[in-house]
Amino acid sequence: MGLAGMNTPFVPGVTPILTGSGSQSLTEADKDEMKKVIDKGNLTEGEYGKKFEIALRTNAQKRFAMLTNSGSSANLVAMLAMMEIFKGKGKKVITCATGFPTTINAILQAGFEVILVDSSVLTLNANMDQVMSLLGRKDVAGVFLAHTLGFPYREDELKVQCSLKGKWLAVDCCDALGSEIKDHYNINRPVGYFSDVHTYSFYPAHQINAIEGGAALSDAPVIDLVMRSYRDWGRNCWCSPNQDNTCGKRFTQQFGELPSGYDHKYVYSRIGYNLKLTDVQAALGYSQMGRLQQFTDARRNNFYYMRDMLCNLNQYIFLPEYEKEVTPCPFGLPIVLKPMANQKYNKNELVKFLENRQIRTRPIFAGNIVRQPAYRDVNFEIPFRLDDADYLMNNSLWIGCHPSLTEEMLDYMVESLYQFFGIGG
Repeated sequence: MGLAGMNTPFVPGVTPILTGSGSQSLTEADKDEMKKVIDKGNLTEGEYGKKFEIALRTNAQKRFAMLTNSGSSANLVAMLAMMEIFKGKGKKVITCATGFPTTINAILQAGFEVILVDSSVLTLNANMDQVMSLLGRKDVAGVFLAHTLGFPYREDELKVQCSLKGKWLAVDCCDALGSEIKDHYNINRPVGYFSDVHTYSFYPAHQINAIEGGAALSDAPVIDLVMRSYRDWGRNCWCSPNQDNTCGKRFTQQFGELPSGYDHKYVYSRIGYNLKLTDVQAALGYSQMGRLQQFTDARRNNFYYMRDMLCNLNQYIFLPEYEKEVTPCPFGLPIVLKPMANQKYNKNELVKFLENRQIRTRPIFAGNIVRQPAYRDVNFEIPFRLDDADYLMNNSLWIGCHPSLTEEMLDYMVESLYQFFGIGG
């Protein structure tokens, strides 16, 4: 099954079963890489940042990868870049009501307006018929959707339609590193491959751990350049913090109303931020990239094991459906109560039951985002009913399937679900 990262014996009902592996995924080799950075003393993004970016773009099959201090920051700089580069080509972005807050926040904070579509109870992703029906609108600039909990939608098909309609496609892969989609040659491509820009998160619970951290990737030099500027204080210069005068024109140019010859490294052409990753974090992320396939295989094995063991509960619960062209790297095992079961069993009761047995649970993203307090006054455009988003909010949860889980833990979670529904496994 998993990589079994627990150092102490598992005691059912006593030992917490977490939704993410966190520090359990760290090895002595990971720590050694971080110590190398500390010993060298250059703690801001540097040598390991470059190594990590190369590993990411190689794995993603993209030309450019840019590190950030979180997946949320990666989303923000991606949306700021799309607003700047495609300015005047629409002001609205299509996204899903069952989204993560910082997917939607990035759209809003970049100055776009949000069109919300409904989810699908079966796939957990956006209702693709609704998305496709909106692409022909002139006021739509693009689409920004997550692969929910690592279960991919047909990003390849969506990209074709976006291109035909002159829209850009951004993809939030923060929960989905390791997931794949077949192209028309039947070759497995990493999620994000078909997009104009896509993002990752390296939060400790995610597929790889960089303490915190994220990345934004693209094939377009202009997208990468603009994102880096927003990430690096809004600077006009592309030199990294430990570089100077790579263009050879640092003190010879004129910018706006600044004095002639003003230091190019400190010319600010955008209202940006400092959203860089440290080299200590990059060293950890780079080290863990070497085990990404191992982590991916473990997550898949754990998910398939529990899914198959839960087959006798299919009258009570939905498990996620996905097309044969996609291969998930599951972030967790989603459980959605069926309508018939919902009349007898309550999601809150199930959460309480599992938590009392030390099985940690999480909701699916933010539920229906319009129900969250922060968005009470946001003027979303909602052209369709959000029935499935509401249903998922009220009737779904997920539990862990990460590499640190042992077969004993997986069996205990399966047994607990059978016990809750009162039937034998």
